[in-house]
Amino acid sequence: MTPKYRHILLVFTCLFLASCESDSGVSVSSDEGSYLDVPTFDVSELFPGGEGSVAFKPFPIFDLPLLNLPKESLKYFHAGKALANQPWVKAPVTTDARDGLGPIYNARSCLACHQNGGKSKMPEKSTETLFGPLVRISLPGKNNIDGVVPDTHYGDQLQNQSISLAHQLGLSKEQFPGGHREVQPEAKIFIDWVYQSVEYGDGTTVELRKPNIRLQELNYGPLPENILMGIRNAPSLVGMGLIEAIGEKEIIKNADEHDEDQDGISGKLNYVWDRFEQT
Repeated sequence: MTPKYRHILLVFTCLFLASCESDSGVSVSSDEGSYLDVPTFDVSELFPGGEGSVAFKPFPIFDLPLLNLPKESLKYFHAGKALANQPWVKAPVTTDARDGLGPIYNARSCLACHQNGGKSKMPEKSTETLFGPLVRISLPGKNNIDGVVPDTHYGDQLQNQSISLAHQLGLSKEQFPGGHREVQPEAKIFIDWVYQSVEYGDGTTVELRKPNIRLQELNYGPLPENILMGIRNAPSLVGMGLIEAIGEKEIIKNADEHDEDQDGISGKLNYVWDRFEQT
């Protein structure tokens, strides 16, 4: 028998054996008895968005419209996606719809951080500058409106990009003629990963890691020693349109912070300051 047909026979045999499994699922056992019941596969698991699910092959992507989105709504989806893809440019230019970039910023476009509509990517190496995730900062204390207490020079978010030509070319202001006269990024941001082994109650050991923020070239003065810093990963955009379609009254009605209906599901409303209504 040739290797080709031997392979086909092996695959067929595996499929045949799999089809003979019990419909009740799989039980993983130990010396102390069964501790995990794995339910049988249901084809609906391939369609987590119901009739709106889209293909996840060759790889998952989160910036596609719902499969059952009405045709009359597709134009709004694609107009929004085009805007999210458009890079902002510095003024003055011929267009006035997307000019005004900078002089300091975090990214030129929305989807530069929300890659393929998904999350931003953390750097793996300590030599890579941070791009996509961002660093929020605050002085100790709490502001009743925004929550954070901004730093006098850097505000509440470090912006590590600028319209400086030297910066765009990857050069320092000393390496570029006239670079000292250009607007510089607030800082260069790097991530150093700290690894730690953790042992679970059953003796299983896993290695976890946490990010440490390292700042270089703070171009507008030192930060206070008591400054608080935190990394914010750009979140996935999948499902945001569906959430936006839910009315505010419905969200308030279903919050159920203390699980009073005893269904095991509770939610807490997150109120933010409305700068237009000033409430």
